[in-house]
Amino acid sequence: SFQPALILNPHLTPSSRSTTSTEMFKVASLSDPMFAAAVASKLYPASMLPTLCEAYFRTRNEMEFPRGAVVGFFSQIVTIIISIPMIEITKRTEGVTSILEVDWLHFIEAFMFWFSIHVQCMSFRQSVKAMEENVPLPKSTLEYSPMAIKVLLLYCVAFFVGIGHFIANPSRWHQVELFGGLGNQKQLLPGQVSFLTWIFHWSMIVDFIEMLRYMCRWGDAECTDNCQW
Repeated sequence: SFQPALILNPHLTPSSRSTTSTEMFKVASLSDPMFAAAVASKLYPASMLPTLCEAYFRTRNEMEFPRGAVVGFFSQIVTIIISIPMIEITKRTEGVTSILEVDWLHFIEAFMFWFSIHVQCMSFRQSVKAMEENVPLPKSTLEYSPMAIKVLLLYCVAFFVGIGHFIANPSRWHQVELFGGLGNQKQLLPGQVSFLTWIFHWSMIVDFIEMLRYMCRWGDAECTDNCQW
């Protein structure tokens, strides 16, 4: 019917009511970059719900979660919260439809996400290695401060990178090249992103898979032998 397509794709007009269902599907398709960006901007804030549910399980004492992994997880939530206004600002900028078109801003977002997942991966890896080798647990397992300091330093770096790119051309900030065009191979990479932004997306996936592997080992008999996992 027309109404669902209108909700998903605001570019449809009442005159489109006469279009066939096949034509409607083509119009409201995820292959359309503008439509995909519109859907993504709505799903992004919605991702907070399952993330907050996960936060509940991660902070339960019986889960014996490494403290550093808890810090990394909450930095991931903070990154989502920070990213929402970043996305809205770019959407309201003339000539820009998505944060994906502002490569340096997209890079900062990807970098912060990667680091938050990397911190979790590091904490789990250190904890698992210590348990398997029967040595004292590292501070990152028992205390929040080691990983919290690393995360705070990350946010400082991301802040100054953002400020540096913005003041390079305040009136046309959305057209500033990431690090002056360093590693800019947009024509060779999918998604029209620079190499630096692209590589942090892939690093995020690698670290996430590695983190899941160590999470599974953390609940094994060789480590905590915790049936809650």
